[in-house]
Amino acid sequence: MKDSELPQIPQADPRRRFLARRQEIEGAIARVFDRGTFILGPEVAAFEAEFAALAGARHAIAVASGTDALRLALMALGIKPGDEVITVAMTFAATALAIEAVGARPALSTSIRTRAAWIPPRSPPQSARRRPRFCPCICTAIRRPCRRSARSRRATGSP
Repeated sequence: MKDSELPQIPQADPRRRFLARRQEIEGAIARVFDRGTFILGPEVAAFEAEFAALAGARHAIAVASGTDALRLALMALGIKPGDEVITVAMTFAATALAIEAVGARPALSTSIRTRAAWIPPRSPPQSARRRPRFCPCICTAIRRPCRRSARSRRATGSP
């Protein structure tokens, strides 16, 4: 069977989404170029305000990448060099890179409850040397935060 005979299974259609909002997107790009403010500026401030409202938060901070977002979250939680952070093994590399960027040590867990997307608190990874400082409650493989029980928060000493 030739490749041309195989059925095409669409995974994403960014062109369709772009065409639906083409004028709005091109207008925003033109405003950025007209002002010459490629970093920060009024367009980013407007995005942060709109995103905060959408998320029901008082503030939002735009960052360059998901890795930066994870790194800033770890810093905000007070993770320091030498701390151990448990995360799921089935995640994007950025999760471990963000942990290492703050000087902490990632401990990868293969124990994950897939329906709830959380690491059971009584099953630390075998690589864990001592009580972890923090266990981020996120499974980037399925792109959603997971539920945390009070017992899980107590087990890791994290919020």
